[in-house]
Amino acid sequence: MAELKANNQKPNFDNNPKLIEAIAEMRKNFCAETQNKVINTALACTFLVPAMVEKTTELVADAENHVNFEDKSKAKFILLNNNKTNGTFFPVFTSPEEAKKLQYDKPFQSFAMRFQDIAALTEQTPKVQGFVVNPFGENLPFTQEMLESIKQTLIRVAKERKAAKEAAENAAEQAKNYLEQIEAIYNALPVAESYINEVRNYVNNDDYSGIYKLLVVSLKDSYCAAIKASRSESEIQTIVAEAKAALDLAKTKDQIASGEEED
Repeated sequence: MAELKANNQKPNFDNNPKLIEAIAEMRKNFCAETQNKVINTALACTFLVPAMVEKTTELVADAENHVNFEDKSKAKFILLNNNKTNGTFFPVFTSPEEAKKLQYDKPFQSFAMRFQDIAALTEQTPKVQGFVVNPFGENLPFTQEMLESIKQTLIRVAKERKAAKEAAENAAEQAKNYLEQIEAIYNALPVAESYINEVRNYVNNDDYSGIYKLLVVSLKDSYCAAIKASRSESEIQTIVAEAKAALDLAKTKDQIASGEEED
């Protein structure tokens, strides 16, 4: 039995109709693409979960050992039997209309819960097989095994995105550090100030494709002769190689940024 805690966030059921459409589409064309759409849509949904509420009064002592009575509410979530598997599932509903289809011999209330919260409740209740969306309508089950697979996938993707973000940030820092090296070289040469300002503008605006062209291509071609006049061949090759490695990595930032926007 779970203790109820106050939640002041207003439930958002806007994505629930999209889930109904996604389920219908999956049933018409069962494939990896339609399955993924159902899962991704469900992750953004809030459901109504029926439970019987028991109110109790408990004696609670504060930090100064003053004893007070406190009213507490505990919820016992309703379970449905699956005749095919002999297992039990938490019923969850996408709308009040669907929730009204549940016929139960005791009074109950429906609580708004996100997919992640229901998955956590299911994980903490090993005796149940999972939860089922609209058992008297779409009848879409999410088993313990499915939920564990979804959980591990989300963990893996989060780690990959974090690593990619850190790589992009490091690459950006390397590019900016490299700009300082380029400025130090060009400051000793008769190079127009506008060129340095143009390079700085590319870096400040995260335009790594532009800075790549300016710092690598131009460095190797147009300005190579000028640098050779005051730098050794091995030093030039080292600078160009380090620049290319740092800026090639930085150019992946656009792909990483597009992945972050989906969060």
